[in-house]
Amino acid sequence: MVIDEPGEPSQPRKVQYLAKKQEGIDYEIVFDKVLDADGNEMDKLLSFSIVGKRNGKIVNEIVSKVDVLNSINIEYLGTPSDPAVAIAYSMVVPGSQEWIEMSPDAYIALVLDKSGSMAWDMDGKSTSINNNKRIEILKQKALKMIDRLAALDFNIYVSIVPFSDNANNPNDFKNLQDADELNEVKAIINSLNANGATNTGDGIRRAYYQLKNKADSLISSGQIDDYSDITQHMMILVDGETNTETRKITARSWFIVWYVTSEHITYENGNTNNSIVVGNKRTVSVDENDNDYVDFIGNNLIKPYKYNHEGLDKQAINTFVIGFSNLAKDHNSLQDIGNSVLGKQFEHSDGTMKPYVLATSADELDFAFEQFEYEVENSLWVITRPQLLP
Repeated sequence: MVIDEPGEPSQPRKVQYLAKKQEGIDYEIVFDKVLDADGNEMDKLLSFSIVGKRNGKIVNEIVSKVDVLNSINIEYLGTPSDPAVAIAYSMVVPGSQEWIEMSPDAYIALVLDKSGSMAWDMDGKSTSINNNKRIEILKQKALKMIDRLAALDFNIYVSIVPFSDNANNPNDFKNLQDADELNEVKAIINSLNANGATNTGDGIRRAYYQLKNKADSLISSGQIDDYSDITQHMMILVDGETNTETRKITARSWFIVWYVTSEHITYENGNTNNSIVVGNKRTVSVDENDNDYVDFIGNNLIKPYKYNHEGLDKQAINTFVIGFSNLAKDHNSLQDIGNSVLGKQFEHSDGTMKPYVLATSADELDFAFEQFEYEVENSLWVITRPQLLP
């Protein structure tokens, strides 16, 4: 039984023997998580036991703890029914040259509802108090989230994709580690105004192409080898029911003015333009809570976008759906939206798991954003962690 650590640069690995082989003695070592007084797992403390057996009988036992206070991350694959027999941890210091060379980048598309209802308060009522408006709460909490993401020790690129009737002109990716680009992201958030309908599918459509096109350009330019070298995230924040979709005009006729005679919903990239011209994409009102277009985008863009890593197919985009309203009616589209994009599952008050999280107040929005930040940071750790195979 050994502790195996890297040596100094150009030096061999450091191997310390905890227990050497002895004739007739079988050793068993088990690692387990240590709990604090409240029953929570302690991130950087593991307990272990070493048992020596001869002919199946215990002849010696050592119980101690592994204190890894200087480690950055710990990889632990044990469960209560199947305890770990090995651990791996990283001591690469964030910000060091080694960290810069090994750490991946995260690309985030923030799909933010700026429809007219975002000017209401959380209960869906008109308000003249600016700070009570959903759009102002969103701005305040989003700015704090951006600052927290910028404080992480990774390059995190953010594209803001606001939507209402459409999601025209999504913003380019900005690196939050760059002070000027960080300020640009904040300026975009501060400029959001509430108006228009709710075309959630268009926001998802444009965000998908922001992420996919960026990843493809990184691969084609040789900056990364494949999709597994970065992490991609899409947060979708919506405050009400879907009521608009995007269609492509395929035929028109003339009677005093041009009018559309044939069109179909589309997942093609590009802005909408309501001029009656064949080939244009235009937005069309649909019934409240009609999520057919959202389903169409999910089935044709989000779900098929996968990559193979270590023999497993993985979704390229990690999706996260937030319902931002205290009005029950505004939650009607969330299940369809979450299912369409394979949103992260959350446990709700009725005990069921659903592919979205509710933010019915400013504090709950802050909590939802913190959960999203955790997902981003955790996905980056999955790439940089020390590899420990089960």
